[in-house]
Amino acid sequence: MTNKTTRILLVEDNPADYRLLREHLAEVGIGAFEVDHATCLKEALERTSDESRYDVVLLDLSLPDSQGMTTVHRCRAAMPLLPIVVLTGMDDENLGIQAIRSGAQDYLIKGQVDSRLLMRTIGYAQERRRLELVRANLTDQLREARDELERRVHERTADLRRTVETLQGEVIARQQAEDSLRESEERFRTVFERAPIGVALASLEGQFLKTNRALQEMLGYSEKEMTERTLADLTSAEDVSREGDPFEELTRGLRDTYKLETRSCRGDGQWIWIQMSVSLIRDHAGQPSYAVSLVADITERRRTEKQMADLMVAEYRRLGQELHDGLIQQIIGLGMMARSLHEKLKAKSSPQADAAAELCTLIREAQNQSRAMLRGLRPVEVDANGLMTAIEELVSGTAKWYGIRCTFKCDRPVPVEDNTVATQLFYIAREAVTNAVRHAMAKHIEVSLGSKGKDVTMHVSDDGVGIQQDRKAEGMGLRIMRYRAGLIGATLDIGPACGRGTLVTCTLKQENHDADEQDDAE
Repeated sequence: MTNKTTRILLVEDNPADYRLLREHLAEVGIGAFEVDHATCLKEALERTSDESRYDVVLLDLSLPDSQGMTTVHRCRAAMPLLPIVVLTGMDDENLGIQAIRSGAQDYLIKGQVDSRLLMRTIGYAQERRRLELVRANLTDQLREARDELERRVHERTADLRRTVETLQGEVIARQQAEDSLRESEERFRTVFERAPIGVALASLEGQFLKTNRALQEMLGYSEKEMTERTLADLTSAEDVSREGDPFEELTRGLRDTYKLETRSCRGDGQWIWIQMSVSLIRDHAGQPSYAVSLVADITERRRTEKQMADLMVAEYRRLGQELHDGLIQQIIGLGMMARSLHEKLKAKSSPQADAAAELCTLIREAQNQSRAMLRGLRPVEVDANGLMTAIEELVSGTAKWYGIRCTFKCDRPVPVEDNTVATQLFYIAREAVTNAVRHAMAKHIEVSLGSKGKDVTMHVSDDGVGIQQDRKAEGMGLRIMRYRAGLIGATLDIGPACGRGTLVTCTLKQENHDADEQDDAE
C-alpha cells in the first residue's frame, strides 16, 4: 500500500468485533488507516452523505436497523462511488458471492481475518471499484457516440427520402398535367441541378440520360463523359453480386425502388463508397419508363465507422491488458502464497489449515471472476483462430450459466486474419445467443461457422418462440447486430428457422474487407 492514509467507515454494532478489527488495522502501522465507527445503518448513511470523507466502507450484514442483503442494497444506493467490503459471521461462500452480486466489492468472514488479509482486501476493493467506475464511464461514452452516429445516419436518410419524394412528385405531376408541362419541367430542373447530392436519370438499359453537377463532381467525370457510362459502371461487381441484380428486377417492374451501398471508382482512379437509391418511373399506362438515381458519397461515414470499431476494440484490449498485467497477476501471486501457507499449516497439523484452504478457494474464485471479466473486454485473441476459440468459450459458457443445450459446429478451421473483423463477428454471435436465451426462451442454440474460399458464413439458430412472436427482435439488439455487420462490410439476414425458432445468418466477403482497408490507406 502507499503512504496515503486510508479513511475507513466501519459499520459494526458488536463492540468486540469492532475492537478486534481496530487491532488488526493497528498492526498494519500507525497512520495507514483512519477509522470512523458507526453502530447502525442510519448513522452510516448520515455520515456518507459526503462520500469524499471516506475511501472504503466495512459493512456488517447484521445491524440493529438492517439485515442481510438489504443492508448492501441500501448502502450501494446511498454511496454509489465508495467500495464496500461486507463483514459476515457466517462461513458461507454463497453468502459472500451474493453480497458481491448485490453491489459489494469483497467480503470477509469474522474470525478468519488477520491484518494482512484485511489490508489486501481493502486495497483490492478500492481498485476493483475504481475499475468498475472507469468501465461504466467508458461504456456511457461509447453509447453516446453510437447514438450520435445513429442520429446523423437517420437524419441523412430522411433527407434522401424527402428528396426522392420531391422528385417523384415532380415527375408524376409532369406526366399527369400536360397543360403545366413547362412549369413542371422547370421545377424539376431546379431541384435536379441544386440537389446537394448526386442525381441521375437513366434508361431501362442503365445508360445515363442526364446527370447533375453534384454527381459529376463526386465521380470526377464531365457531363458528356457521364452520358457514356451506365449505372453498372458506378458499382463494384462484387458488391452488386452480393445483393443479386436489383436493377434487372426494377426494369422488369418487379420492384419500384432499391438501395445499395457500394464502392465506385472515380475518373482519377480513386475508390470511394457511395449510397445509391434507385426508383422506377412509370408512364401513364403504368409501364416502366426510366429510372431516377440518388447518389451520396458515404466514404467519410464508412471510414468513421471503421475507426470507431477499431477504437472500441483497441480500448477494450487496453483495459483487458491492464487487468491482466495488474489485478490478475496480483491475485495469482496471492494464490501462490495462500497455497504455500496451506501446505505449511497442513504439514504442522495446524487447526488453521482449513482456513488457509478456504482462502485458496476464495482466491481461485476471484481469479476466475477476473479472467471472465478479461474475456469480456478482450474476447478474441489476435490470431487467425481467435474467432473459433472465442465462440467455443461463448457456447460453453452459455450452456453452463443458463442450463440449456448450446453447441458449436465448425467442420474445418475458419481463419479470420483481421482481429477487428473477428471481434465484430464474435459480438454479433454473442448478441444473437443472448437474444435467444433472454427473449426467445430457447432450449437449444447452435452456432455454426463455415467458409467457402475466403467468404465466411456464420449461423446462429435456436428453437425458441420465433422472430414473428418475439417483439424485442426488432429492438436495439437487432439494430446493433446490423450496425456491426455494416462496419465490416458483411450482410446480416434474420428470419425464421426451419421448423421453429430464429435463424441469424452473417456473411462476410473478406476480399471486400481487404479492399476497404486499402481504400482507407489511400
